[in-house]
Amino acid sequence: MPLLHAQDKRQKLSSSQLRDRAANRIATGDPNLALADLNQALQIDPDDAQAWKMRADVNLALGDAKQAAMDFTRCLELKLEHASVYTGRANAWRAQKQNDKALADYAAAIKLRLDDPEPYRQRADLYLSMERNQDAIDDLDRVLQFLPDDASSYLKRAKAYGNAGRFDRAVADLDNVLQREPKNAGALALRAAARARRGQHKEAIADFDAAIQADPSNARLFLARGDSYVAIGDAARALEDRNRAVQLQPTFAEAYLARGGSHHSLGQHEQGLADRGKALELNPKFTVAWKARGNAYFLLDRFEDAIKDLEQAARLDPTDPETASLLQLAKYRLEQSKAPPPEVPKLVVVAESALTASSLTELPAKEVSAPPDASQSSPVPVSEPAPTPAPVATKPTPQPPPALVPPPVITTRTIPAPVPSPMPALRPEAHNARARAAIEADNLELALAHFNAALAARPAYTLALNGRGFVYMKLRKPLPAIEDFTAAIKLDPNYANAYRNRAAARKLIGDVEGAAADLAMEHKLLSGR
Repeated sequence: MPLLHAQDKRQKLSSSQLRDRAANRIATGDPNLALADLNQALQIDPDDAQAWKMRADVNLALGDAKQAAMDFTRCLELKLEHASVYTGRANAWRAQKQNDKALADYAAAIKLRLDDPEPYRQRADLYLSMERNQDAIDDLDRVLQFLPDDASSYLKRAKAYGNAGRFDRAVADLDNVLQREPKNAGALALRAAARARRGQHKEAIADFDAAIQADPSNARLFLARGDSYVAIGDAARALEDRNRAVQLQPTFAEAYLARGGSHHSLGQHEQGLADRGKALELNPKFTVAWKARGNAYFLLDRFEDAIKDLEQAARLDPTDPETASLLQLAKYRLEQSKAPPPEVPKLVVVAESALTASSLTELPAKEVSAPPDASQSSPVPVSEPAPTPAPVATKPTPQPPPALVPPPVITTRTIPAPVPSPMPALRPEAHNARARAAIEADNLELALAHFNAALAARPAYTLALNGRGFVYMKLRKPLPAIEDFTAAIKLDPNYANAYRNRAAARKLIGDVEGAAADLAMEHKLLSGR
């Protein structure tokens, strides 16, 4: 009997009363009971536009975007043409990935209320997801005109600026956010990423440190900081961060892929291959991981394994020209490895005593480039010929022996010349030639001094940039080496030897993908394709 009495009482509630009770239930976090009240209200009064609007909002919050869109449409049919209705339906279309309909409804909402920041904010989110960064920036500009202290809008605009490559503006917006919220982990992470993209890796690491302190369980922060450690040549710390990322998120395929790169850079190739295998176990469609492991196999001269992985990468992404080029190069190197080795011509270098300043200055501008691989520390050795025997007297008549002129000394290396002090004033070509002679003599300091002198006189001297980069490689300084090789390539994009040298430098810092890409470019240039 009491139950029937309660039901009778519920039936006596009007549509507006049911709406009010639904509103209270929404406020207290009980959307399902609110939905039941709104369904009943609409049975009582099917033309209650406010009830349709409330039910649309509840359905959208519960993830039923299709029903929400129908409910918002019913509101408009009942002439409830409010900006919030168009914005709500736009959000429902967006949840269904119907972006054109969503943009049309956002525009209608803005037209109804030009002073409402919400449609601009929501549309900016959609533009960001569509990678329409400038449109997102324009909408967020309007939001910030209405709400100049809205940190979330500065954060979103910074993301749009970063996506557009405008890192200075991104950092300025993030500075603004961090002035208001110094421990905002999202802002710190975004500023760190922007600084890393600008090449400011030490500053980026400081921001990552602060972000990790605010959010110590975020594996992606450790992964990103590891990338900056790689960029400054600190492979050990990069490995520590990537280890931590894996510990925090054991199913994080990208972290295993990155850790594999760290192991390779430290010469731990079996561990590197195991990590990349783990990344593929977690995500068999991880195209980048197939390509990366293929690159690693290639650099380890395991060409058959490289071909298998690169073929799988090509199947997953047949439009990637770099994978196609690397696959072609791996097949070429495999054929080359099976062919009998060609006879290596002997290289003979006349001793320093036979070289004169005039002969150096008369060398042509296009000399032989520095050894293409950092592992080649000296030219191919040749044996010295037997010395010519001294003449023997035919009669016992005592005579003073003739003055003997020793034959020219033939050696595999030049005798290192003393460092000039000060550096003589020579043409850039002469400095370049002397630098290369110093490389042959293992006098790297002298070589560096001559290359510096050549580039001081002619900053756009491609051969000297490539040569100085090679010296930096010999001195185990891969980062300035990469800068010089990159500068040489910018001056001459067809300079195959600079690509090969940069590949060796990138390999030293663990950039296996970059190294393989450079080797592929070198092969493309040398093969004429």
